[in-house]
Amino acid sequence: IALAARRLAGEPAGEAGDPLASDATFRLMIETLSEGLGVKNLEGRITYANPRLCQMLGYSREELVGRLVTDLFNEENLARELVLAPQRLDAAASYEVELTTADGRQLPTLQSPKTLQDGAGRTIGSFAVVADLTAQKQVEKELRLTQFLVDHAADAAFWADAEARFFYVNEAACSSLEYTREELLTLRVPDILRPSDAHLFEEIAKVARVQGRPVTFESVQVTRAGRELPVEVTFNCLAWGGREFFCAFTRDITERTRVQQALRESEERYRSLFDGVPIGLYRSTPEGRLLDANAALVKILGFPSREALLEVDVNEVYVDPEDRHGWQRELARAGGVHTFESRLRRFDGRIIWTRFSLQASRDETGRILRYEGVLEDITDRRQAEAALRASEERFRALVQNASDLIAILEADGSVRYESPSHRRLLGHRPDDFAGKSFLDLVHPEDRALVAAGLRHLADQPHEIVTLEYRRRHRNGEWRCVESAASNLLTHPAVAGFVLNSHDVTDRRRAEERLLHETLHDELTGLPNRVLFMDRLKLSMERSRREPGRITVVLFLDVDRFKIVNDSLGHLVGDELLIQIAGSLLSVLRPTDTIARLGGDEFAILLEGVREVGDAEEVAVRIHQRLTEPVHLQGHEIFLSASIGIAVGTPEYERPEDLLRDADTAMYRAKAQGPAGHVLFNRGMHQFVMARLQIETDLRRAVERGQILIYYQPVVDLGTGRVTSVEALLRWAHPRHGLLLPGEFLSVAEETGLIVPIGRHVLEESCREIRALQERHPEHRELKLSVNLSNKQFFQADLFEQVRLALAESGLDPASLVLEITEGVIIQHAESANTRFARLKSLGVQLAMDDFGKGYSSLNYLHKFPMDVLKVDRSFVSRIEDGVSNQSILEAIVTLAHSLGMEVIAEGIQTAAQVKTILSLGCEYGQGFLFSKPLPATELDQLLAPALNRPGW
Repeated sequence: IALAARRLAGEPAGEAGDPLASDATFRLMIETLSEGLGVKNLEGRITYANPRLCQMLGYSREELVGRLVTDLFNEENLARELVLAPQRLDAAASYEVELTTADGRQLPTLQSPKTLQDGAGRTIGSFAVVADLTAQKQVEKELRLTQFLVDHAADAAFWADAEARFFYVNEAACSSLEYTREELLTLRVPDILRPSDAHLFEEIAKVARVQGRPVTFESVQVTRAGRELPVEVTFNCLAWGGREFFCAFTRDITERTRVQQALRESEERYRSLFDGVPIGLYRSTPEGRLLDANAALVKILGFPSREALLEVDVNEVYVDPEDRHGWQRELARAGGVHTFESRLRRFDGRIIWTRFSLQASRDETGRILRYEGVLEDITDRRQAEAALRASEERFRALVQNASDLIAILEADGSVRYESPSHRRLLGHRPDDFAGKSFLDLVHPEDRALVAAGLRHLADQPHEIVTLEYRRRHRNGEWRCVESAASNLLTHPAVAGFVLNSHDVTDRRRAEERLLHETLHDELTGLPNRVLFMDRLKLSMERSRREPGRITVVLFLDVDRFKIVNDSLGHLVGDELLIQIAGSLLSVLRPTDTIARLGGDEFAILLEGVREVGDAEEVAVRIHQRLTEPVHLQGHEIFLSASIGIAVGTPEYERPEDLLRDADTAMYRAKAQGPAGHVLFNRGMHQFVMARLQIETDLRRAVERGQILIYYQPVVDLGTGRVTSVEALLRWAHPRHGLLLPGEFLSVAEETGLIVPIGRHVLEESCREIRALQERHPEHRELKLSVNLSNKQFFQADLFEQVRLALAESGLDPASLVLEITEGVIIQHAESANTRFARLKSLGVQLAMDDFGKGYSSLNYLHKFPMDVLKVDRSFVSRIEDGVSNQSILEAIVTLAHSLGMEVIAEGIQTAAQVKTILSLGCEYGQGFLFSKPLPATELDQLLAPALNRPGW
C-alpha cells in the first residue's frame, strides 16, 4: 500500500522487478481494497481517494481530489484533529475519528495514517487506510442495550456455573432476595433454597440436560432475612466453550398462590350455597345433558342420588318434549331470564307440574353454551288454579260480556255501576264513584282520547271501541286499563255504555321493558348499537344544518380484557364491564351518548363539539379515569383502553362509515401499545384498502401466471463450481413492477394463497431445472432447492405433491432439496419428524434453512434427518467482527459435518468473507458476491465453464 501510495503521490515507477512497476497492478490493488484509502500532500489536500473511500463519504472521486482534508471535519472534530493529527502521524497508530459525509452525517471511522517519503527520504505527504465503524458501533450499542434490559428485567435472572456458583444476577434477583449483587455473587444455588431443597439444583440440572430444553417448575427461595418466597422457575442448561452453564428466571408467585387458595374457598362456598337452597337449581346443555343439580332438585324429581339424576337425558324427563323445544326457541330469540311451566315425570313415574326460571349462557359469538335455571314444584298451585278457573267459568256463564272489570256509564258519561273486581284491581269499592263523571277518573293526558272514543261509539252504536287509558289506584298509582266499549243504550236491561276492562299495566311495562332491552345492552344498561347508530345519524344531520357544530365518535376497546375474563371468570368479567361503563359515564356530559357494542368494545358520541381538541381531552380523561384500580371479589384490577377518534366531516354520508373509521383508528392505537388514542386520518383507511388490494391482486396473480421463479446459485467455495440453485419467488405486478417476496409473502401466508403458490413453484422449478440438466449434461448433478412454507409443509397431500412434481418433470429425486425454516422445525418437532421420514423415502434431500435466525439450538441438529444446514446471513455478516463469531460458526460447521450434513453459508458479499468461511471448514456459499437471483432464461450463461471458477 505504501508503494502504491508513493506512486499516487507522483513517484516514478520502479524497476522491472518492482511488483508495482505496472500501473495496472498497483491500481488494481488499491481500487479493490475493502477499506477506504486516501492520499494527501503536504498542503493537506487530497491527491487520491479509492472507490471505497468515495462510497463511504458519499463523494465522487472528482469531488474529493483537491479538497482539504480539514473540510471533512465538523468544528468539534476539526479542533481536536488540528491538535492530535501530528502526534498520531508520528506515532503511526490507528485511531477513531468522525468524518462528515456529503449528506452531512458524521461517519465513525478507524484511520491508520502513514507518512509518505520519496526515494531521497523527503516527506512528500501522507496516506491513511480508513475503515467504516458504523456497524461495529451499532453492535456495541445493542450489546449495551441488551445488558441494560436484562439488568432491569422484571423477572429475577440467575446465571451459575457447573458448581452451582452464581456469576451473574440482575437487579430483580437482588431485590427479591434482599441481597446486594456482591453478596449474591459469593453464594451458590443451594444457599438461597430451603435446606430440604439443597439437592434440587442437581436434579433439575439432570432433567434440563436430558430434555435439551428449559424446565419450568415451582419452588421456594429463602431471602437474606430468612423469609420464604414462593417462585415459578424457568431453568435451562447451556453448553458453551466445552463448559456447562445454567440460567434461571424466577417470578414471585405469592399473589398467585393466594388467589388460587381464594378460588378454592370460593368454590366451596358456592357448593355449600348451591346445595343449601330449598328450590331446585341446575345447569344443562342445549342437547339435554345435566351438568349440575342441587339436592333440592334431586328431591323434587325423586331420584335416589345426584349421580343418578346427572346420568338422565333431560328430554326424557319432560312429559311432552316439545315443551323444552319451545322454551329453547324462545331463549334463542331473546336473552334475559324467562319463566316457563311444564309437566315433568318423576323417577317413580308420577307427573308433577313445575315452574322454572332460566337464562342462557352464551359465548362471544352469541352461541348458547348452557342453560342455568331454578325449578319448583307447583303441582298444588296448578290444582288450585284449575279449581279457580272452573269457578270463574261458572261466573262468566252468569255475567255475559264480562271480563276483569265491568262498568256501565250513563249517556252523559257518568258512572252508574262498577263491578266488585274494581276493589281487587283498583282498590276502591264498587259504589265509590257512582254518579261521577267517568272522564274525571281518567288520567288528564288520556281524557281527550276516551271522550273521542265515547263520542264515536254514540255515533256508531253497533261498533265496539277499544280504549286504552290510565286510572288511578286507591294507593295513588296510575294503572293502565284496556276497555272494550259497547253501546247498549237501546238495550232495555242495560240502557248505557258497557265497558268490559282489564288491567294491562304489567303488559305495558313488559312492552316498555322489551323496547328498552331492544335498544339497550342487557348487562350494562347502556344504549346498544341500534340506538347508538340512530343517535349518530341524527347528530350528523344536525351538524350538516349547523356548520359550526362537530360530531365526533370515540371507539374504545379495553386492553387485555380477555386475559382478565379468562383468568378470573365471566362473572367477574361482566361485573368489570359494568364498572367500566360507570367510569366512562362519569367523565362524559349528559348530552353525550355511550354505547356498548359488544364484548369489551364501547362507542362514545360527542355532540356539539367545537374543536377536535375537545375530543382528545375526553380521551385523556378516560385514560386517567381507567388508571384507577378496580376491586372485584378480592382482586385488584388495573385497566387501560385503546381509543380511536373519528371526526364527522361533511364527506361522511353514512353513520356506519364514521364508526368504521373510529374503529380503524382504535386498532392503530392498539398497535402502538396500551392506553393510547389515535385520531383517524385518511391514510389509515388507504392503508387498509391498499392491503386489501394487494390480496385481490395476488389472487389474480396466481390465476394469471404473474408469479415468477428466479434462481440464485450455490457454489463450491473451493472450486467456484455452481452445485445447486435455490428457487426464489418474484411477482410481476402489472402496475408496480417486479416485487420481492417481502412485499407480498405475509399476505399470501395470511390468506392461504401460499399453498397454491408453493405448489406452482415446486412443479415449475422441477420442470425448468430438469430441462437445464438436459441442455448441460456436464451439470446433470445440479441440484434444486425449493423452500416449503409453514402452511405448505403441513398440507396433508405434501408427499403426493412432491412425488407428482418429480414424476411429471423427470427430475431425479436426489437433485431436489426441500428447505424448511428452522422456526417451523423447532415449533413442530414431533409432527415434523414424521413428515421428514415420508419425504426422505422419496429420495429427496432435506435442508434446515435460516439456521441461527432466532430459534437455533445445536441440540436440535441431531434430532432431524437433515442433509444440508444453511447458516443464516446474520452469522455471515458478523463473521469478520470478532473471533467469537468465527468460533460459533466453526462449532456449527464441525457439528454439522459430524452429523453428515453439508453446510451452506448464506448472504456472502465479500471475498474476505469467503476466505474466512473456507478457513472454518464451510464448503459451500450463496450470495450476491457470486450472483443475484436470475430468471430461468439466464441460467445457461451462469453454468458456462468460464463462469464456474473462483472469482475472489
